[in-house]
Amino acid sequence: MSRSLVPCPAMQPVAAARPPQTGERTYDIEVITPMFGGSAIPRQVDKENPVRISEVRGHLRFWWRATRGARFTTVSDLRTRESEVWGSTKIPSAVKIELASIQRGQPCEIDGYPGYALFPFQSQRDKHLPAAQGQVGVRFRLRVRYPERLGVDIESAVWAWVNFGGIGSRTRRGAGALYCAMEAPADRDRMQTWLCGKVEEFGLLARLAPVKAWPVLVVASGYCPRVSESATRDAAAAWAESIRVLSEFRQGLGIGRNRGGVRPGRSLWPEADSIRALTRRSEPAHVKPITLPNPAAEPGFPRADFGLPIVLKFFYQHYKDIPNNCTINPIDPVRHAGASRMASPVVLRPLKTGDGRFHAMILRLHAAPPSGVHIEFNDKTVSVPPGVPLDRKAICRPNLATYPPPNPPSPMQGRTKRGSALEALMAFADKRGFREVL
Repeated sequence: MSRSLVPCPAMQPVAAARPPQTGERTYDIEVITPMFGGSAIPRQVDKENPVRISEVRGHLRFWWRATRGARFTTVSDLRTRESEVWGSTKIPSAVKIELASIQRGQPCEIDGYPGYALFPFQSQRDKHLPAAQGQVGVRFRLRVRYPERLGVDIESAVWAWVNFGGIGSRTRRGAGALYCAMEAPADRDRMQTWLCGKVEEFGLLARLAPVKAWPVLVVASGYCPRVSESATRDAAAAWAESIRVLSEFRQGLGIGRNRGGVRPGRSLWPEADSIRALTRRSEPAHVKPITLPNPAAEPGFPRADFGLPIVLKFFYQHYKDIPNNCTINPIDPVRHAGASRMASPVVLRPLKTGDGRFHAMILRLHAAPPSGVHIEFNDKTVSVPPGVPLDRKAICRPNLATYPPPNPPSPMQGRTKRGSALEALMAFADKRGFREVL
C-alpha cells in the first residue's frame, strides 16, 4: 500500500502578545545632609555603594504605608495590598527599581553637625571606638517601572520619601535627608498649595482617624509639617535648627534641666526621680524628688513618647554602688508585650525648596504610642516593686505637666493639659518660630 504525505496545515497567524501597560518615572535625588551608617558594618557607610536597591525599596515601603496605607484599618488589609504593590515572600513585586549615575561623594567628620542627632556615631571611650565618618555629596538617579494601575501608589511613596525621609541611619533625626527638584515645593510661600495638592493627588489622610498599628502621614492640625519661618542657603544650619528644638526641650538649661553650677543640674523630667524612688537608692542630695510628689507610687516616663529605648546613666560623686543605671523599653501597643525598640514618631530634618533654600522642619507622624514601659536594670538583682503601674498612665497624664510648688516647673507646663510630651514639643516648636503648613 502506497503512502502519501499529508500536507501540513497552513500556520495561522499568532496575535502578538500585548505587553502590560507600564509606567516609568526617573528621579534625580540629592542627599543634602551627611549619611551615617547603613552598611553591613555597624557605624559605617559603604563608601563604594552608599545607596542600595534593597534599602531604597525598604524606605519606599515605609512611606507607602504612611501615605496610601493610611486608608486601611487593619494590618491584614494593609499587608494584602502591600504585597500586591511591593511583593512578599509568596508574590513577586511588580515594581522594578534601578539605580544609576550614583555619585558616591566623599567622607566627612562628625564635627560641625548636630551631635544630639548623631550620638551613636560619636567616639565611645569605654568601647575604644573613634568617632564614625559620614559621607557627603551623594547623588543618585532612581528609575522606577511599574504597572500603570500602581502609579499613584508608587508616586506617593517616592514623594513622601524624598521630602520627609532619608537614606542610611538616623534618618528621623535628619541624617541622609533627601531632595528631588521635581517633587519639592517651589518655595516657602507655596508650601500650603503644594501640600494640599498632594492630598488631592494621592488621597492622603486629611483628618485624624483612630490611630493605626503603623505610622501614617496626616495632613491635619497638629500633624502637618512644621517649618521654620526663617530660611537659609546652608543645609547643615537648617538641620541644626530643627534638632535644637528637641535638644533644648529635653535637655536645655532652665527647660529640661536645672541650671546647676559647673555641671548641668538635675533633670526636670521625672524619669530619674522615678527610678531613684523605685529602687529607694540615691545620693543624699537627690533623695527628695524635684518633680513628681510621689514617684514611688506614681512614676513618670513621659519622654517614652519620643521613642524608645531610653538609656539612663546616673553619675555619683560619693556612692559607686547605687544600681540605678537602666534601660527603659516599650510595651508594644499592638501585642501588649515587651519590646526592645519603638521608633520615634517625630521627624526632624531640613526641607529644601525649589528656590535653593533650606527650611528647618518638624513632622509628627500619627502613630500608636507605647502602652507602657518595662525597665531593665543593669544590676539584675534590682527590679520594679510589684504593683507599681508602668502602663500608659506612667507616660501621659495631667500631673506630669504640673509639678507642685516649690518644685521647678515641668518642661511641659503650659504646653499641654494632658501631660503629653509630644503635644508639648509641638507647642515649644511654635514658640521657636515654626509654623504648620496649613
